[in-house]
Formats: sequence, C-alpha cells, structure tokens
Amino acid sequence: MKRIPNYQDDPAQVFFWELDEFLLLAVFFGVGLLIDHLFGMMFIAWVTVRFYRKMRDRRANFFVVHWLYWKSGMGPAKSRTVPNPFIRRWF
Repeated sequence: MKRIPNYQDDPAQVFFWELDEFLLLAVFFGVGLLIDHLFGMMFIAWVTVRFYRKMRDRRANFFVVHWLYWKSGMGPAKSRTVPNPFIRRWF
C-alpha cells in the first residue's frame, strides 16, 4: 500500500528518508562497493546524513540548491554580464 502525501508540498521520500538524504546514502553505498569497504562507507554515510539533516533543518527550504547555485559559478555574483548586487557604488 502506497502512502498518499497529505500536502502537495510534502518532500519526496524513499522509505523513511527524504530524497536528498537517500541520494547521499546511495552515493556512499556506490563508493563503498567500488572500493570494497561497504560497511565503513555505510557508517560514514550514516554520520554524514545525520549531520546533513541537522544542517538542513536549521536553514531555509532548499538551502542546498541555492548554495550549489551560487558556488557553481552561475550565480549573479560570478557573472560578467550582470553586476554584483552586493557591491554598492557611491558617486
């Protein structure tokens, strides 16, 4: 039986993890398989997901997406065509 979300804005979930947490676990699981240290990487994944969940709960929704946007170089502060909105020029 599939659980129907109560609200349209509910985050996507895989089992009892949210999608972004599950993706972190999947990446660590894959790396653990590749380097043949599955249990060690799963422990590191568990610690990382706990830290990530605490960090995400203290900040605004989709904080990681906004942070990645600014750090990727596509944000207005990195663009040469759009001036930096945080620099104030006084004449």
